[in-house]
Amino acid sequence: MILLSSRLQNYRHAYLKIQALERKLEKRYQRLRLPLQRWRERDEEWARAWQNREMLFKRRWTSTRRWLLFVSHIALLLAWVFTCEVGLWLAIRMSGNNGTAGAFALIWLWVSPVPILLLLVYLWASFFRSYETVPPPSTPDFPHDGMQTLTQQWLARVHLEALKDNPSFPRGGSIGELSLVSTLQRALDSRFFALHNVQIDTSLDVDLVLLGPSGIWLLESKYWQGYIELSNGKWRHYRRYHLPGGIPTQEEVPIKWAPDKQVKHIERLVKRLLAKAIPHIDWGSHVTSALVFTHNKADLFIDDSCQVLWGTPTSLLPHLSRPKAKPLPNEILFAIADALLNRERALRGEQPRRDTPAAIDLAMPFYRDRALLLQTLENMLGLAELECQ
Repeated sequence: MILLSSRLQNYRHAYLKIQALERKLEKRYQRLRLPLQRWRERDEEWARAWQNREMLFKRRWTSTRRWLLFVSHIALLLAWVFTCEVGLWLAIRMSGNNGTAGAFALIWLWVSPVPILLLLVYLWASFFRSYETVPPPSTPDFPHDGMQTLTQQWLARVHLEALKDNPSFPRGGSIGELSLVSTLQRALDSRFFALHNVQIDTSLDVDLVLLGPSGIWLLESKYWQGYIELSNGKWRHYRRYHLPGGIPTQEEVPIKWAPDKQVKHIERLVKRLLAKAIPHIDWGSHVTSALVFTHNKADLFIDDSCQVLWGTPTSLLPHLSRPKAKPLPNEILFAIADALLNRERALRGEQPRRDTPAAIDLAMPFYRDRALLLQTLENMLGLAELECQ
């Protein structure tokens, strides 16, 4: 679920503009598809040729190594035999005249092969080192692939602006509204948009307006604890608590305005407002109101005399997430958001200002970055084509 910032304006214009920019980027992307595919095919062909050369070299190196092993063993054997013969000859020649010389000759007979063996080990280590391969460079991925769309990036920024504009919500706002928004954010995807605390009359506002495939939902949050009863159109609310000493008791809380009648009145005002702003749609089947009890220690006993849908955030989720047969397009949903926000600004006496940010301003940095990436790739592909020619 995406929270819409009440500080921004012209959501519908921004959405239509972003759709046009996405189509423009898609056309440029389609023009680059064929050159990029050729580029990747050339890289794959080069990689296959490199692998074939590597396999051929490994086969030749394996055969050469076998011959080197054979020759080195023969050389070692010949060197050992030659050393033994020389040592034996020296021992025979010198043993008759001098015993010390004969002992030295015998020591030479056993020690002299050591340098030869060390030399052969060094030669083996130098000849039989593993062949280090250098893999081919990977083809750079196209910036358009695997990235969020321009609309997704824009909505993420709008959601962030909504949290920045009102730092008291959802961290320090109403606990009931926080529970409601948290539940909806976990359960609903980015196809749903929400406006928080929208004023639609002089002293009347909507806690949460939910826009999405399931229609327009006007949600009134009641953080009531204790016993809540509606019988034959009469509401009763008893708050439960403990007196000093742990004695349980309850106290009746007066209800000035029946919650279901309050929500139904809000629904009529919103339908009247949307009928003036967007007259070509029958809003009777698209606007629905609901009463949400958000306290986890509320005992509800509500009969059929309730004029609106009611329940807890979890129990209302199947209704809020069920798409209609003919859902409203996003263009209409953003037009609804503009109508509600314009009504709120008019009630507060806020005049349009030049420094008031438009919703489209949040999307332009993402568009410029995407266009720059496309331009960079176009230049790269152009150079690649010239080099191949």
